[in-house]
Amino acid sequence: MIKIDEWPKEICADDDMFEIGYDVLEGKVSGYKVFYSGKSKSAGFEDIVVEFEGEAENIVIDLPEGVRPDKYDAMIVFDNMECGSAEVVFAFDVYYPSDIITQRWNDVLALKKEDYNGGYEFVAFQWYKNGAPIEGAISSILYDPDGLDINAEYSVLLTRRDDNVTIKTCVAELHDLNSNDTDVIVFKADNAVEIDVPSAAKMKVWSATGILVKEIDLHEGNNTISIPELKGLYLFDFWFDDSQRYIKQVVLN
Repeated sequence: MIKIDEWPKEICADDDMFEIGYDVLEGKVSGYKVFYSGKSKSAGFEDIVVEFEGEAENIVIDLPEGVRPDKYDAMIVFDNMECGSAEVVFAFDVYYPSDIITQRWNDVLALKKEDYNGGYEFVAFQWYKNGAPIEGAISSILYDPDGLDINAEYSVLLTRRDDNVTIKTCVAELHDLNSNDTDVIVFKADNAVEIDVPSAAKMKVWSATGILVKEIDLHEGNNTISIPELKGLYLFDFWFDDSQRYIKQVVLN
């Protein structure tokens, strides 16, 4: 008799492999075979056969290069010299890698856009903190006016546009950052904002609650844009052609 014991809490699409532990309750295991489902094989997973002598070895699952984040499954067949073969169905999720999330200062997290996240376009977002959904955090930007908890685990549940598959990201890697980022200078002037950018960019204006207010194309140099009528805190989200992304906090009063 075989009992699947453990596997990684998170399996990230940029991992090379992961291991599955198991306990042999009866008999002696001399090897195992992994037979993937049709969906898993279409994603690049290949059936494997492993034989060994002596102590039972963990099952090693290699991830195909560029595997698409999704839910996968396989049949594991254990060769038991004393009790006959044992079959176990194993299902596992492959998450988006954590590097599709970028951190700006100590209070903003954002998703990379399609050109820099592996080619994925998303239609729905739900941010999580320590495994629990954050109320109202359903845009590509997470802004916390009280500051991010650097010791907490943040991730995002994402729905892809092309196949409507919903799967999480791995936990974001957070760092203690300061807010002295001056690559893009933003300042207020009457009912307009003047923005000086080093190269052409696309800019999105978000409310502090994550509502997209407007999208603007900026040319290199000085640009004058109209500002939202409502006073408050906004996030100016800049995308440059070299994949750089900058987010600025702007208070309109």
